[in-house]
Amino acid sequence: MQILESESALHAFKKLDDTGRSGMAVVDGNHHLVSNTSSSDIKLYLKYHEQLDQPILEFLNKIRRLDITQPTRTNVFSCKMEDSIYHVIGKLSATKAHRVFLVDENFRPEAVISLTDIIRLVLSEK
Repeated sequence: MQILESESALHAFKKLDDTGRSGMAVVDGNHHLVSNTSSSDIKLYLKYHEQLDQPILEFLNKIRRLDITQPTRTNVFSCKMEDSIYHVIGKLSATKAHRVFLVDENFRPEAVISLTDIIRLVLSEK
């Protein structure tokens, strides 16, 4: 799931709610991965009440700068579709991120792997 960087923050959060997801990719006009948004950003909105009618990328940049209790995280983490699960787990561990987007050769998101997905995989092996 993804949203264009020019679409409003309100539309992004409505899309998350409608689909029951906790996060999604933010892409540019060419559908290249540029950021991500998640329920953590909604928590920041509740704390700082930044305007939801602005483009999601602007919203994210503003809201994340306001929160001095957490390091500013504007990075989005990705792996290639052909990377091994061990590489993906290593990326999650090294970045302390909750999700890694799998991208194609043009840096367009194709899928996402979350910590929850990894836990399910480990439990299914037991």
